[in-house]
Amino acid sequence: MGLIFAILGIVDIIGALALLLPDFLGSLATILGTIILIKGIWSALSSLLSGYFFIWMDIVDIIIGATLLFSLTLPDWLFWSAIVLMIFKAVRSLIGI
Repeated sequence: MGLIFAILGIVDIIGALALLLPDFLGSLATILGTIILIKGIWSALSSLLSGYFFIWMDIVDIIIGATLLFSLTLPDWLFWSAIVLMIFKAVRSLIGI
């Protein structure tokens, strides 16, 4: 299970970097956005079905995934909040808290 969390943490870090530098990654940002969006939707649905309603990490995935996939422009406060939360979430996955 630790390897899966490490891979997901690395995907989260790359997603945050892709949000900061979307032109640098080009079409990879769109593919990464699709992966992160699917991961967020899947995780949110499985959490809700399990009766777990504290899904802030899933909401961050959905926001970043949709932003990368559809090239959305976020307000500055949401943009920076999403990046900080995504990096926090990635570090949390990598160290296994």
